[in-house]
Amino acid sequence: MQQHTIARATTPLAVGGVSLEEMPTAGDVSWVAPPPAPDGEHSLWVDFRLDLTKLANVNTVDGTAFYNGYVIMYWTDTRLIGWEGELPQDLWGPKLICGNGKDMDISPFAFVLANRSTGRLKRAYVYTVRQPA
Repeated sequence: MQQHTIARATTPLAVGGVSLEEMPTAGDVSWVAPPPAPDGEHSLWVDFRLDLTKLANVNTVDGTAFYNGYVIMYWTDTRLIGWEGELPQDLWGPKLICGNGKDMDISPFAFVLANRSTGRLKRAYVYTVRQPA
């Protein structure tokens, strides 16, 4: 299946009100900070795909529905090239926020190093949105 890059995450100057310089580090690496952008780029590319597994109870008058699916995101973190073992516990990863879900469950599904030689990561969430009562 061919994947397309359709979203871009930018590197923030602060996370949770804490500047990147003040964040905890593991050695010389700040894992909670986003990875560096590729050479010549100002932003980190995040590829994502949405796998819709169920769509039901669609009400076009009220604008409600039930859907269930996966959001799977891929990005490269050059700090992890050649990494062995478990990922750092506080490793940064993108998050997708759906602002219009009235009754939404978001569950982590996977967060893995997909390619050790390039530092390519994969993060997946299961999203379930229910029609309001």
